[in-house]
Amino acid sequence: MRATKSSKTKTTTKLVMNLPEVNPSVNSSSQTPIEIELKIDENGMTTASNLYAFF
Repeated sequence: MRATKSSKTKTTTKLVMNLPEVNPSVNSSSQTPIEIELKIDENGMTTASNLYAFF
């Protein structure tokens, strides 16, 4: 006699996005999306790690 198949519970996967941190000292309305992603400061500077992470 065959054993009946047990029913498996269905699992769902939730997509998690890592959003960039917001730099509160810079007005983001005057920055381009790339400048926001690179976390460009008010002097137009960013860090090497932010630049590397972007690429």
